Amino acid sequence: MTLAANWERQLIEKATIVPAYDLIAPLFSYSNDVMEQAYQYCAEITREHSKTFYLTSGLLSGKAQKATRALYAFCRVSDNLADEETEGRLAKLESWKQRSLSEHPPQDDSVPLAWADTRTRYGIPREYAEQLLEGVAQDLTKTRYKNFDELAHYCYGVASTVGLMTMHIIGFSGPEAIPYAIKLGVALQLTNILRDIGEDWEDDDSQNKPIEPVKPVNVDVANAISSNCCQEIHAVNIAMRHFVVLGVHLLEFFMENYLRN
Repeated sequence: MTLAANWERQLIEKATIVPAYDLIAPLFSYSNDVMEQAYQYCAEITREHSKTFYLTSGLLSGKAQKATRALYAFCRVSDNLADEETEGRLAKLESWKQRSLSEHPPQDDSVPLAWADTRTRYGIPREYAEQLLEGVAQDLTKTRYKNFDELAHYCYGVASTVGLMTMHIIGFSGPEAIPYAIKLGVALQLTNILRDIGEDWEDDDSQNKPIEPVKPVNVDVANAISSNCCQEIHAVNIAMRHFVVLGVHLLEFFMENYLRN
């Protein structure tokens, strides 16, 4: 049996100590028309920002379809606030945290309303949403990651948490599914980082630059990017490839066992 890496053990512990959601019904009562408008607004956000996710989420049942789009809208608004080129982004994120995690949002605040309804109906732990917001906020406060362990924790915050929350909507067999959701999120986020590595390296504020070298292949990443050295960039991709392959296999697993049910 292959032993889990240190980062993996830490992230599994971080995900499993989360308490179960203790509400069995929303703390608010609005008309069906109000709730339908809130969910429709989330669907419009999804369609505008991710046509592929909008289409694939359409394969789910009606209730699960609405719920996944409410989750997407929550994540999209969170990410957009962090990406804004304006002052006071941390304050805005904190305000959004209070709004989006409220158990009784006002009826004219569509995304928090649909998201609160979804969290309650599917028992999505509040802590996963808080961990996502903490990960998003790191983009504003942390510009370097010392090693892969730190980078994996960042990937968990901005990506694995999405999978952990999605599990509660589409269903899962038990806690043994948690490590798969964690590693899938890390794999997909690393894929995003590799895709944008050249552009990010030129950005002095890029948060995805580990201080330590890529030890498995002994690559000088800075030299690889600045000199457009294809062989060294290829070596970086080889070093991370198993995470991408893992992500593909896990995605196939979830599609075969959950999406079609």
